[in-house]
Amino acid sequence: MKTIDIQERMEEKRKELIELVREYGFYHDKVIVCSQELDSLVYLLMESIIYTEKASHMSEKKNTITTTCLTE
Repeated sequence: MKTIDIQERMEEKRKELIELVREYGFYHDKVIVCSQELDSLVYLLMESIIYTEKASHMSEKKNTITTTCLTE
């Protein structure tokens, strides 16, 4: 899943959570479940960002090795 898609889902879930809190209060089961779903999306976003950074770093490292080999 793309980072932008995760961010959009997070925003929708955040709005849903706010509405549920207004309607039921902080301790209602529906609020807790929604909060946990939002937590899962945050975790998914973090994993996506870390994966992207690692892939970018690996690509940079590969390019450096290739450039070094070509210039020698």
